[in-house]
Amino acid sequence: MSTIYTAQIDLEMVQNILFGTPMPHEVNVDLGIMDPDYVNIPFNGHQPWIGVATLEKAKMQKYQDKAKEVKAKGIRVIGSIETGQELLQKFQMDDIFAGLMGNWLAIEPFLATGTVDALVMEENCSPPAMDQYAEKY
Repeated sequence: MSTIYTAQIDLEMVQNILFGTPMPHEVNVDLGIMDPDYVNIPFNGHQPWIGVATLEKAKMQKYQDKAKEVKAKGIRVIGSIETGQELLQKFQMDDIFAGLMGNWLAIEPFLATGTVDALVMEENCSPPAMDQYAEKY
C-alpha cells in the first residue's frame, strides 16, 4: 500500500499532467501492426518517458527524412507491454505511432517477425531468451 501511495499515484499524476488524461479511442493491438518497410522502434517496460520523447522526435520531418534516406518509408513507434499501454492511453494512433504489439507472451514471436529495428527496454519485463533473438534476428 505504501508503494502505491508514495510512488505510483504520484507518477500517474505527473504523467497525466505532462501527457494528458487518458481518453478512450480506437487502437490497433497485435503483431499485424508491424510493417517491414519502416524503421520500427518498439518501447517495452513500465514507464512511457523514453517512448514519448522518441514519439515526439519521430514526428519531426528531419527524422522521417533520415529514415527515407536509407530506403524506409519512415520511422514508427510501437508500444510493447505496459509502456505500450501507457502510450495507447495518451496518444492517438497515426502514421508514426502504430499501436501496441501485445503483452509479455508476445515478445518472442514479435522479435521473430524480423521487423524490429531496435527494441528499447527500461526497467523490466524482459524474457530470458532475448539475447538469442537479438543474435538471430
